[in-house]
Amino acid sequence: MARMRRINAANALTVGRLVLAPLFVVAYALTDIWPGVIGIRVALSTLWVLFVIMELTDVLDGMVARRQGIVSDLGKILDPFADVVCRLTYFITLTVAGIMPLWFVIIVFYREFAAIFLRLLLYRDGYALGAASAGKLKSWFYSLSATAGLFILTVERLPSVSRSILDSMNVIRGVAYGVYAVAAMLALWSIWGYLRFYQRRKTQGPGS
Repeated sequence: MARMRRINAANALTVGRLVLAPLFVVAYALTDIWPGVIGIRVALSTLWVLFVIMELTDVLDGMVARRQGIVSDLGKILDPFADVVCRLTYFITLTVAGIMPLWFVIIVFYREFAAIFLRLLLYRDGYALGAASAGKLKSWFYSLSATAGLFILTVERLPSVSRSILDSMNVIRGVAYGVYAVAAMLALWSIWGYLRFYQRRKTQGPGS
């Protein structure tokens, strides 16, 4: 029973991200409809708080599972699924806001659902695929991309921003596009690695 509680405690952090993701969309909508300067500031602050919590729980759920020795096949499937839901929520929201380019979101969308499909195929064959090093690096750049996009959104939506930041926005947008491009390349690189891994597993056969 104690072991089951530890498993639930680790996975509860992952499930929490799934619950918070739609609230992120609601907070974004409030930046458009909440009247007054205070309302916009509250909505933007809520966006940042939800983003930070989701990113922190992404780190914490794995730490809890490893520290307590409860890394499970369910966790290996549930954690990347929650990652996909949260990251696509960020990216689609920022694309609707006109901040992220559509090509970036399309690459991420196809990559992530291809990875889910491969994980399910491998799981069917009795193998739970964890995150590879390329996938972890990709995740870090996903987070950087979302951070850059949220910063730009914040600057654009706030009614009063310092002149120096406004004068630097073209540079900031250029840096953000560079981060998006690196994240997209890492996404393609990591899914290619998953495809190669899947092909090797199929060639070797089950149980190898």
